Amino acid sequence: MAIGFASLQEESCIKGDSVNLLTTGINMMSGHVAEALMILANNFQERSVPFPELLSSTLYLFSGNEHPAIRALILRRLPHLQSKNSELGWGLFDCAMKDASGLWQTAEPCLYYSYNNHFEKVAPLLARTYREGSGEDMETWGRISALVALSNHIDFDGWLENLKNLDVVEAWRGAASVWTNLGNIKQHRDQCLAGIEVGLNANSPHSDTVAHKMEKLFRDSTPAISISTELIRLFFAILENDNENTHHHFWFDEWLNATAHRDPEQAVAAAEIYLAYVKRTKPYLYDHENNLTQLMTRLFAEAEEREEADHGEMLRRVVSIQDTLLSLGLDSINDWLKAAERP
Repeated sequence: MAIGFASLQEESCIKGDSVNLLTTGINMMSGHVAEALMILANNFQERSVPFPELLSSTLYLFSGNEHPAIRALILRRLPHLQSKNSELGWGLFDCAMKDASGLWQTAEPCLYYSYNNHFEKVAPLLARTYREGSGEDMETWGRISALVALSNHIDFDGWLENLKNLDVVEAWRGAASVWTNLGNIKQHRDQCLAGIEVGLNANSPHSDTVAHKMEKLFRDSTPAISISTELIRLFFAILENDNENTHHHFWFDEWLNATAHRDPEQAVAAAEIYLAYVKRTKPYLYDHENNLTQLMTRLFAEAEEREEADHGEMLRRVVSIQDTLLSLGLDSINDWLKAAERP
């Protein structure tokens, strides 16, 4: 019965600019059949049940379907089959990707789950994406090749130079999503930060793309990840030139507050850069969850402890930060001063 749908000529009943290949496919009768075959194959494989005689050949029929939406549905459920039955899984992949136009994003999980243990299969596919890909295809190339470089399957510095020469913003976006992943930066800190620094120093729009991805390091990291003062300076310089970034970055307040507990000196330097950015760009500023008042309490305590050793240098800087916050009209700082009875 399934074989009869393999050559069915039909169009999806779903239309519109936001409709992708997967949405298109699941709204086609042959798409339903393709999904059912892949679920069947994965269930048989999971339970070590021998395939019915026609199942593999029927899967090949659908993998070679002329409609890319049907092939996208095959690719979506293929990573599990590849891990259990490498020969069939990669055979179906090659069949589905003979015409890869528009399919690399859907195929990305097949590469992601294979690049470490089967790099010999993934390497030529990355080279092919590099040669043939465009637009979102290159985001897939950037993401998977960045992971490959972090895993030392290829030389990181040479690959980074290749990325610079490629000069494709989608490739930078894919790579930056790898460098700013918390698990990756904890495991490969030096390489990730090196990639971020190169990206921030790149010409716009690549630097904008990397900066927006870098926000994750301030927003999502617990405990706060240490970021060099120079990278923070570059980050805010890029945001300052982005006219769309005029909102309050409350997540940076949280990062500053957390950093002050681990490294007060770095928190002072970062706060100075941040507040200089705020004074120039004038976003609406408020003390989200009292992070700024907590920050000031911690910095003053540290500065007073160091006052004799550093001749009051840190205290002068912290007072300057306090005065800047007051000049920006933060009521919470006024209230904090009154509560602390600090003139």
